[in-house]
Amino acid sequence: MVNPGFSALTGGIALLASPLVLFIVILLFASVVGIGAGLFVSALYLTGILFSIAYAGTAMGRWILSAARKGKEEPHIIISMLLGVFIALVLCRIPYVGWLFRIGAFIFGFGAFLISIWLEIKPRTERS
Repeated sequence: MVNPGFSALTGGIALLASPLVLFIVILLFASVVGIGAGLFVSALYLTGILFSIAYAGTAMGRWILSAARKGKEEPHIIISMLLGVFIALVLCRIPYVGWLFRIGAFIFGFGAFLISIWLEIKPRTERS
């Protein structure tokens, strides 16, 4: 998660747009030609929802380990992912307050997921 503010903005827009996306997917499933696109959009949203806590947990673990090492070197991605996802799952299990963290993790994680997909598919321009 390079820019948490942009990830939160993207995830918040995706959360607010989810009823509209559901309506569009239903319309796509109504036509024979749109079934493939409807399946693709459904799979993309489902994958993002499932991995949003992993994205948010990895960013949180990287932040915690960077703060603990005082910026000496970048922490290993696997160690930061394991630590962050463990902490995220523990925070999600807190009674009466865990749903707040789930919503926050969804917004940040799903936004980071969408940004990473965008950065992978956008055309790369060569600098002269």
